[in-house]
Amino acid sequence: MSEEAKKTAENEEAKVEEAEVAEETAEQDTAPAEETPVKEENSAETDGSDEADEANEEISTQEAKGKHRTTLRFLLLVILLAVAWFAWQKHQRVKKFNDAMEAYNEGKLEQAEDMFMQLYKSSSGDIKKRAKVEVIRVILDRGDAPNNNVEQSVIFYKRAYDIDPNALEMHHLRALKNFLKKQDDPEATAELDKLLKVKMDALKKVNEEAVKEQQAAEKAQDTADKLKKEATPKE
Repeated sequence: MSEEAKKTAENEEAKVEEAEVAEETAEQDTAPAEETPVKEENSAETDGSDEADEANEEISTQEAKGKHRTTLRFLLLVILLAVAWFAWQKHQRVKKFNDAMEAYNEGKLEQAEDMFMQLYKSSSGDIKKRAKVEVIRVILDRGDAPNNNVEQSVIFYKRAYDIDPNALEMHHLRALKNFLKKQDDPEATAELDKLLKVKMDALKKVNEEAVKEQQAAEKAQDTADKLKKEATPKE
């Protein structure tokens, strides 16, 4: 083989080797390029899943807030209705009380007694207290009517006594005691004796205090007159 032929063969081999090296280099360069889209695709899927989770959480939070607002509105409505109902009930009781007072002032004692008694039994608080005072006053007025006999009067006194024994005056209690004594009711008579004693003691104490106050006033007046007399120059 000639020298030219050898050189030609060597050049061919070198070209083949260069081609193989170029192909290997190209394969190494293209391999990562093929994996990159897969990573990007996985990243995009992860981001989309996170966004979906966040969106679901936001929707759940909004729904919870909406339910909470609805509950608060319902409770507020219930409270407002309750307040309005109690206010209306109080207004009605006050109106009935005023109507009963009007009937009493017009001399319709039986009607006034029934109206006050209904308020006393069905009301509470200040209206109940005022109705109690008024119904006892009406009952005693009916018992003190001049055209009543003793037995008729005692029926009213007993009715008032059953509501509040302390509300009766001395003459009411004495009349009631005498009537019950005739009816042979020793237990009720004993209770009246105790109440009469309490009232007598209270009345005695009030009278003693009144006497002391009067004596103190008279003493102060005497002292003032004496000082005035001493301060007056003698002629």
